[in-house]
Amino acid sequence: DPDNFENIYRISRILYENKKYNLSEKYLGAIVIESDEVNLLRGLNDYELGNYNESIDHYKRVSNYNIKVLALLNTSSVLIQTDSVEKAISFLDDQIEKYSEPAIRENFMLKQIAILNNYSLYNEIVKLSTKYLINDSLNPKLLYARAMAHESLKEIKLMENDLTKIL
Repeated sequence: DPDNFENIYRISRILYENKKYNLSEKYLGAIVIESDEVNLLRGLNDYELGNYNESIDHYKRVSNYNIKVLALLNTSSVLIQTDSVEKAISFLDDQIEKYSEPAIRENFMLKQIAILNNYSLYNEIVKLSTKYLINDSLNPKLLYARAMAHESLKEIKLMENDLTKIL
């Protein structure tokens, strides 16, 4: 049914999940109504296809609060490809300053740590998680991230200290 935009979106989403990005984009092209969900999926497709500027443009069009956070998290992945890890980390720092909700801020923090971990930047993980633990000294996710970074750096005693705090 070419007039059923919800079905077209669902088909496009399934195609994306099955790594059929060009075909997913083709189906999205049939949707004339712009929505945050469509813009997010277009951004995801463009990222996978290497169309990084287009991906960021789609993410910028997202306005719904919950979907916006996903778009911002994904924007940081694009920035790694177009600029640098440092630019992505800085972008996420800016988002942490803009949002006051602790769970949202934590998502941005954990994305930073995931990025650093992907590049084996364990000393940076320790610095960043320590900085964030100043305000939330018993955050188990941040403590665990720092503990795993300590383990990678062969600092077993520091790892044990963080794991003990979690327990």
